[in-house]
Amino acid sequence: MARSYGTETVDFAREQDAFIDRRNGSRRHRYPWVAIVLSAVVGLAGFVYMASMHKSLSTQHDIIVKMQQQLDAMHAATTVEEDTTWDSKKKFKKAKKFPTKFAVDYVTPLKTQDERGTCWDFATVGVLENSYRQQGVAHGWLHDDEYMAISEQAYGAE
Repeated sequence: MARSYGTETVDFAREQDAFIDRRNGSRRHRYPWVAIVLSAVVGLAGFVYMASMHKSLSTQHDIIVKMQQQLDAMHAATTVEEDTTWDSKKKFKKAKKFPTKFAVDYVTPLKTQDERGTCWDFATVGVLENSYRQQGVAHGWLHDDEYMAISEQAYGAE
């Protein structure tokens, strides 16, 4: 009967002989101080990193506090006082620098470019209004305190 590959048995004198290349006991480093030095270097690097992060965060916090103080000061300077607000039920104050044209009880629609997303038509209307006003005042068909409003649809904008 022929033996197939791998079916033969191997006899060893002792059980430990099967692991001849393996040494008994734990393997010790030749230089035990290398692990200590490496651990100390890694620990020192971590400590330096933590210290620099703490300094960076405290500096950023100081900058943010200064910016907040500046924003609070700007907000206090730009808040509208009660005397400067307009109430349509009060009489128009002549002491204001606004011409009497602005003493109306309604608000006209604001011209913006929100719906179209283009600025050229918005700017063109402004130029046309100013040009026609100058011509109207020069030729006498507009008074000095009269203004005209041209809609964007008047010249074909959609």
